[in-house]
Amino acid sequence: MLMFFLAVMVSVCGPERHPVSLVEVDSLAETNPRRAMSLLSATAGEAASMPEDHLMYYRLLQLKAADKAYIGHTSDSIAMLLVDYYEGRGDSRLLPQAYYYAASVYRDLHDAPQALNYFQKAANTMPAGGGSRLKGHAYNQMGKLFMLQDLDSVALHYYQEAYKIESDRKDTLDMIASLCDMSVSYQRLGDLENCIRSLEAAENLNALAGLNKEYLILYRLSEVFLERGQSDSAWACIQLPLVEAPDFDKSAVLSVASKASLATGRLDSAYVISKELLKVGSIYAKQTAARVLAEVCLRQGRLADVVHYINMYKSFSDSVSVLDARRAMANANALYDSRFVRSRICSLRLKNAITS
Repeated sequence: MLMFFLAVMVSVCGPERHPVSLVEVDSLAETNPRRAMSLLSATAGEAASMPEDHLMYYRLLQLKAADKAYIGHTSDSIAMLLVDYYEGRGDSRLLPQAYYYAASVYRDLHDAPQALNYFQKAANTMPAGGGSRLKGHAYNQMGKLFMLQDLDSVALHYYQEAYKIESDRKDTLDMIASLCDMSVSYQRLGDLENCIRSLEAAENLNALAGLNKEYLILYRLSEVFLERGQSDSAWACIQLPLVEAPDFDKSAVLSVASKASLATGRLDSAYVISKELLKVGSIYAKQTAARVLAEVCLRQGRLADVVHYINMYKSFSDSVSVLDARRAMANANALYDSRFVRSRICSLRLKNAITS
């Protein structure tokens, strides 16, 4: 293990080249981020003695691997250090990645304006060609942030932009993901026809390419059926996702399964699924789990447990309210930023007209 990373010190052929060992970890982070994190941790002791450009690349890979492994970021200090370095004297080819992972940090910190700012910077600084995959990801992430702020039309625009890039690259996996995201926007906008068309297109791509994204499409169908009150169809669709969804999608899948099982009167299933959701779910998913568990216990006459889960639901609701308040403030800040910029532009035009 150590010998692998000792190559960091000797495998450089020029000032713009990066160590082969770190380049290999960079590639590994795309397919096996946990393994990449392990390799980076194994050389933490040697990192301090690396040349500055290698150390900064090492730190960038730490952010990338954690993000790919769906591990939430808790501080922006390293991200800002990297942005400052690559904006100034670092390898300019890595600046888009520095912006992208800075945006990911602010996304995890629930700072929507900063996240949107850096995702846009990442998209703007990416060269044509190979870097366009990251540009597509940046647009997709911007769509998700706008959706969290209930700006569904804007979110749809960015999902569509991401899809165009992915289509040009013939990146079927990312195309399927963006189509499913587009279906959410259409559903929230009340456009059921285009919601269904998006999911049909995703299913056709999945079948043609022989991929294993069936669970994602069925999960989305389950959400649509559940919203339309077709709980039996929702329950039928969620069965495969319950088995095949990867860990990073478990919270969303279990949340839908929890509601579908309760809606179809499957109280035992609702109880088991909701208990699991309390362990692995997001704060929103845990709120759903507590509500479903309270309802299950009420129907079963377990009044003491009803009180327990109602109190749990209130606790999660308080946490959600705080988080929603932060997002509302972030949205207000984003609108303020936009209006401020526009007002400055108008002021500049006015002054220019007076002096000319």
